[in-house]
Amino acid sequence: MSDISRYDLSGVAPHRQREVLRRVEVLEAYISKEISSSQAIERLGLSVPTFWRLVRAWRNSGRPAELGGSGKAFKGRWPIEAEADMIIQSAVAETPTASVRKIVERACRIAQQSGVAMPGREKIEYRVDEFRRELGLRPHGVADLLLEFCAVRIPVIHAEFGHIVPVMCVLLDVRQTVKPLGLSLSFEAGDASAAARAMLDAIAQADRPRTSPPRSFSIPAEASGEFADLGTAMMDAGIPVTVEPVRSRASARRVVRLLGKRPGGIVLLPDLARRSARERVAKLTFGDPVALTTAEDMIRERFRDAFPGDREFLSNDPKVRSRLTGALQRLI
Repeated sequence: MSDISRYDLSGVAPHRQREVLRRVEVLEAYISKEISSSQAIERLGLSVPTFWRLVRAWRNSGRPAELGGSGKAFKGRWPIEAEADMIIQSAVAETPTASVRKIVERACRIAQQSGVAMPGREKIEYRVDEFRRELGLRPHGVADLLLEFCAVRIPVIHAEFGHIVPVMCVLLDVRQTVKPLGLSLSFEAGDASAAARAMLDAIAQADRPRTSPPRSFSIPAEASGEFADLGTAMMDAGIPVTVEPVRSRASARRVVRLLGKRPGGIVLLPDLARRSARERVAKLTFGDPVALTTAEDMIRERFRDAFPGDREFLSNDPKVRSRLTGALQRLI
């Protein structure tokens, strides 16, 4: 049996590490001729083509993160011909705030008139989202800071349901290049405590003064009365608050439009964001559920890598930051 402690698991999602290591052990046993290919396939419970893909990936890299299903940070795999790419960029530049559907249709019309072959619709949509993020496009309105909830596809341990998909509360800087400032995970959406923890995380991660004071901080109009206290705490810190009505799926989909469908390899599930825990029971076919804090740490690390650069203070005044910290801690 191989010494599993020698493998680098830094790129493997925590909830998939045990299964990935099991696969590595089987692959190592096959490669060292301890077992036959048929025995390895039976132990892995995979199809023959999938087995040989794993063997090839393991021989080529020797890295657990390169094995299929490891949950590694996603890297774009959408090669598009240069001419088609320029047409998509042009369509985005012409109508930057239009819906993805309209921009895709515009790009396809331009391509047809120019006689340029285009990739499939899904690839075009991905590139539209990517270009808009590169341009720093933000949601409608003038908010500089956006707080929102969105479910994430990581199974976490739940006392009643075994394992569920958790809800992330994320604070985004949406002025120029979109950047996550702070986040937290919880079992339910609209949790004022989770929002306060995301704000405290933003305070802890900040590493440079603001270049300009925030014009507006957008928060969802959740039913929880504590959200009013959150808004008050922000206004006391000199940050004007805009309260936006919750529109179920549409509200959470803003996060996807800004960060992408799979930022840092974290799959976002906006349509589940405001469903009950019972409706978010995870269908776990690979790996094991992890603690909420473990999943939270992984997302924070992945976002740091996927959205590099400094995080600005919410306020440049140390006294204001201290007062805000105290108010947020009382909300938790």
